[in-house]
Amino acid sequence: MKLLIADDEQKIRTGMASLDWDSIGITEVSLTVNGVEAKKLLEQEPFDIMICDIKMPGLTGLELAAYVQEHTLDTSVILLSGFSDFEYAREGIRLGVKFYICKPVEEEELFAVMAEVCGEIAAGREAREQFRNLKHQVADFEKSKKEIQFFRFLTGEKGAGETREILT
Repeated sequence: MKLLIADDEQKIRTGMASLDWDSIGITEVSLTVNGVEAKKLLEQEPFDIMICDIKMPGLTGLELAAYVQEHTLDTSVILLSGFSDFEYAREGIRLGVKFYICKPVEEEELFAVMAEVCGEIAAGREAREQFRNLKHQVADFEKSKKEIQFFRFLTGEKGAGETREILT
């Protein structure tokens, strides 16, 4: 999975970049220093998860969450904030943010949140794959059914009234 971290605080970015993301299935981590850079990256390539500071130069974390929602990107958003302000949290919920975490954040808390989000993403992908497989099975069944009906028609096992069903 791909992770985008957007935070204007160097200490936060380098701290998060040094974590063992591979241990929870994050294979690629990209860092940006503000919301404008994060938006540019989101426009260029897909990310599974974005962790962003709520207050950054250019675009805020809430504005990035709104961008993700408006463009129906398949990106789970986690907001970081030095503020435990209910209005920020409420707006984040309205924008579909998965979690709102107050700074400073402990590695264990962050990994617990990330493990939950990664699990949701994996479950969603598995459900979509199962749905695609089921659609293919139904299509194959319908095709086989028509082939059997046609064979029965050709061999004289079907009457004229049933022929119309085959041809439609």
